[in-house]
This record gives sequence, structure tokens and C-alpha cells, in this order.
Amino acid sequence: DGSILQNISDNGEWGVAFGSNQANSLWNFYPKLIEFSSNKVTELLTQEELDGAVNCAAATDVTDDGKLVVGNYGNAPAIYYVDKAKWEKLPVPEAPRGYSWDDGYVNSVTPDGKWAVGTMSYNDYFGEIPVLWSLEGTPSIVETLYPLEDISGFSQDQTRFMSISADGKKIAGCVSYSYPDDVMYFIYDVDSKTWSPVGYNYDGNNFTPKVDGIHHTDGLTLSTDGKWATGSLYMVTGLENSQFGNQFKTSYLYDIVNDVFTVFDSTEDIGM
Repeated sequence: DGSILQNISDNGEWGVAFGSNQANSLWNFYPKLIEFSSNKVTELLTQEELDGAVNCAAATDVTDDGKLVVGNYGNAPAIYYVDKAKWEKLPVPEAPRGYSWDDGYVNSVTPDGKWAVGTMSYNDYFGEIPVLWSLEGTPSIVETLYPLEDISGFSQDQTRFMSISADGKKIAGCVSYSYPDDVMYFIYDVDSKTWSPVGYNYDGNNFTPKVDGIHHTDGLTLSTDGKWATGSLYMVTGLENSQFGNQFKTSYLYDIVNDVFTVFDSTEDIGM
């Protein structure tokens, strides 16, 4: 039916998708839940909602038991209770400096449904603030001390939380997503309320690449157990021999526990 799979549960038994209705499919509408073992598809909007009672909705992640879906409902971060067949909006922080929120998403949920992370948008979708929610009992916002500055030392008012580990202890995030040359990807530790940049050392004032030649990090994916991260790097080497140097993209692996950052930049590894 033209649907696009958005995400799968950590145990691989459930999926969430968007798009339906053939040519009228929109990326942020027609959310659905899929049980892979039976190919059963559950539509997450009623006909009344599809007919205009809600202006947008999206499903971004699902728990291992398939009972809780997270995403967006009516331009707000929300969770869908499968047993109630109902979306419920989550609490949101106060928008900064007199702005109002433009949008909000829950981007990731732990497989047990106890924790979730997402991003609120303001200032015509340009400004971003990350949010960590506790979903046990009455959903509530958990205070976080997230970074504000990118690798150039500027604050563009853009920090987002992208995913959370299965135990709810590690969060993957980024600063200045709209500025690829300056973007700073990081791992946030929930217990200590501290963060570590990926691919860079930070002394409290300046960022320096862990490996010579890193121009910027281009993506971050966190492992389910929160021990590893991977993604792409944009590299520039050989500037001593050329005005533009040797520019290429390659991959990295970050051992979060031991703080070991490995770049796969041999001839065999490099992808243009």
C-alpha cells in the first residue's frame, strides 16, 4: 500500500510505519503498527482523525511487547496505548524566550516502555530542545544537562536527542544539526548528567579531533546496549600537499565504555 517502515522494536517482532492511502500518502501521516509474525497491521488513527480531526501524526518507535508506540500527534510528542487505541500527548517544557512550540516528537523509546527521548521545535522549526521522559506511572519530564555549543564553539539553539539505549542509561544526541560543518554529536549519560562528544576531545572550552583529518562527524547510531556507537566522518587530509587536500567520507566505531575511537580510513575502507 505504499507504506514505509520507520523503525522496528529491539526484539525485531514489531515495526512502525507511515504512509498509506496510495498516492495520498504523507510522510507524517497514516501511522501504523505492524506485527511481523502475523503481518497484522493496526492503523493508529481513527477515520474521524484521518478526516481532519487531527492535523498530523507519526509513529517513530515501538516497545518490545508491541503495546506502546511513540511519535507525534497534533504537532506534539505523544504515545499511543495499543490497548486503549488512543494517543496521549506528553508533558512538554516551557518554550524559551517567549516562543511557542511549533512541533514535538518522541524519537525513541526503551524496549520496556519506561523511558523515551525526543525533541521540541520552535522559532519556525529552527530552534530545538531535547527532552527525556520517564513513562512509568504518570509520564514526566526528567531534567538533563545537555550541551549547547557545537564544535566551533557556537550555540545555534539546536540540541536534539535522537535515541536511547535499552536500559535508559545512554542517549545519542547532536548539536547544530542544520550546520553540517559544525555539528557536534554526543553521548549523554543519564545517571551522571554528563555528555561526551563523539570523535572529539573537549577540555571545557575547545573541541579537538581524536584523529587527525576529521573535518566533521556525519551521523551517529547508538547500539541497543549503549556500549557502542557508529556513523560516518567527513575527512580532509593531505593539506600540506594540496590546497583542497584529500577529501572523503569514511566510517567510525566508538567504544563508549573504554572511550576508544576507531576510524576506518584505509584505502579499502574509504567510500567516496
